[in-house]
Amino acid sequence: INAEYMGDAAEPVTWATLPRYMALLRGHRRSELADARRVAAVRRGLAAIVPLEALTIFYWQDLELRVCGLPDIDLGFLRSHTHYQVGLAETDPHVQYFWRALEAFTPEERRMFVKFACNQERIPTTCTCRAGGAAGHVPPY
Repeated sequence: INAEYMGDAAEPVTWATLPRYMALLRGHRRSELADARRVAAVRRGLAAIVPLEALTIFYWQDLELRVCGLPDIDLGFLRSHTHYQVGLAETDPHVQYFWRALEAFTPEERRMFVKFACNQERIPTTCTCRAGGAAGHVPPY
């Protein structure tokens, strides 16, 4: 919220000013939705990822899972979609130590590892290889 909405941008939000701040924030968010260009831009962006028809048949939780993947990292899925470089194999002792270490991680630590290694916080829940599709895994890890 900027000065145009708060009146005095230097006014701190305190318990006393919180109701006013929240009312102004709600008004600001509603005004964002009133701009047809913004709504159209969000719609185009969403349509680039999810077929718009899906928005009418899925609950938001189902869409989140299909678009973002499971919040917990499925190590079995990750392991089966890991590609080893030349000279490395899943049976190598240091690779086995790596998988045991990942198994010992908390769910949050696993998410942090995937974020570090793959630059994404979740991994997909499905792959074309499970449905008999392309031989390549998307994305490879």
